[in-house]
Amino acid sequence: MSTDERFVGKDIPASEFGGDEGDVAPAVLAALRSFADQRIRRAELLEVLADSRVFVPVTAILDSSEIDEHGHKVEKDSHMATVSMQTADGRRGLLAFTSITAFNEWDADSRPVPARMRQAAAAAIDEGADALVIDVANTHRTALTDRELDALASGEPLNPASGDPAIAEAVAAAISGIGQRYGCQFELTPPQGEAAIRLNLLAKPGLEPRQILQEVAAVLQADDYLRTALAQGVELGVATAE
Repeated sequence: MSTDERFVGKDIPASEFGGDEGDVAPAVLAALRSFADQRIRRAELLEVLADSRVFVPVTAILDSSEIDEHGHKVEKDSHMATVSMQTADGRRGLLAFTSITAFNEWDADSRPVPARMRQAAAAAIDEGADALVIDVANTHRTALTDRELDALASGEPLNPASGDPAIAEAVAAAISGIGQRYGCQFELTPPQGEAAIRLNLLAKPGLEPRQILQEVAAVLQADDYLRTALAQGVELGVATAE
């Protein structure tokens, strides 16, 4: 994973954070740890995070320089840019930290700019990021993607992915060839665990579920939209066909 500093900095007002000593709120830390241990669901985590304060790292980017009369290279123009992480497959995540301590564990040289979580989510969307990565250097590291970012930025509750028409349509299109080839059907349901959705193969005599589900997993992973929209994963199962 590499660091990418090409995001344009956001003008985030900091006046409301006067007197903030930079500690993480106990409720926020508890929610992140509980989510990491799978003791609460994603919607519960977002409810706690929504109005919390985070620190977004920014760094100075040199635009141009010149040589002074003593032959030294000096900065002429620069701008501030937020910092993101980039994965090997090109996806980018804007970074946010719940405390100055968590920030410094990652990089003590960047400048921490305080913002509400909703503002950070909106900034990630505006800059075309795939995720907002919280406390990247910590064991409770959490990435919020696509639908979570939309929910935070808009102030709306997080609706289940299994009930999202756009996701249902994209899943149906991705696996239609498999269904035709094997003469089988699937159903999309709410997950039993922490995954975004559950996709059940409606089993009939003569089918080999393992082979079919392996192919389903491969086509879902290969779909750029679904890989982002279903970043929390997909439960694959088998149900009895009626």
